[in-house]
Amino acid sequence: MLVSESLHHFVNEEFIAYQILNERFDINSIRNYAKKTFVLATLFILSTGNPKIPKEQVLQSPIIQQLANQPHLSQREILLGFSQLAINFMNTSILTDYKQLSISQYGLEFIKDHEKFVPVSYDLGDGKITIGYGHAEPKATANFQVGDEISENDAAKLFRLDVKEAENGVRKLFKMWEEQGLDVQVSQHMWDSMVSMAFNMGVNGFRSSDIVQYLKKQDYFHAANKIPDTRIENADTFPGLIQRRELEKDLFLKDLFVI
Repeated sequence: MLVSESLHHFVNEEFIAYQILNERFDINSIRNYAKKTFVLATLFILSTGNPKIPKEQVLQSPIIQQLANQPHLSQREILLGFSQLAINFMNTSILTDYKQLSISQYGLEFIKDHEKFVPVSYDLGDGKITIGYGHAEPKATANFQVGDEISENDAAKLFRLDVKEAENGVRKLFKMWEEQGLDVQVSQHMWDSMVSMAFNMGVNGFRSSDIVQYLKKQDYFHAANKIPDTRIENADTFPGLIQRRELEKDLFLKDLFVI
């Protein structure tokens, strides 16, 4: 029984595709054309976060066939092919002008849930002191000293100001693109995800990320897949940031790929 269960992992396309997605498996080791095609199709569906996309439709895609025919595939080639394929499954009806968007209640709760309420200030270890819901200030100019306390009500007030600063930073980015003649439309879920990242990474950290470069070209699939790759400072100290980036990616893609 144990032997058959172990073997199942090696013939299960979802398992292999998930391993490839997390860079633990080499897709070029799959020699069987049909299996490689199936794994690529599964990998695409996993990447979109939408299991409802018909696998049969993806399997018949010329892009998947072309990728499966190549003797060697780099991660970049796979993502590029998937970006082209994603257009066929994109729900553009949820995309709108950035000026119509502001962070939703869900987005606010999403950030709050990840930041958690900390009533006593402490040294973050990166030159800043943090307190409340992820409120951070440079130690040299901080209004708080290590060990200071804050009420949940006052922390909520600071939180609203910090969210507003993060959101204004994201908005300025879109305004700059608009002045360049670009009309980059996004969904409410994308907006919430971006404000969450700007809140956590800092506006400058978000604006200098690879995510922004793909978003500018409205390559939403590529942009989303760059979210987990974004450099996370103190990831060893705060492993929850890794999970947060994955959830921000899921939020960014939510409802974007539907049939």
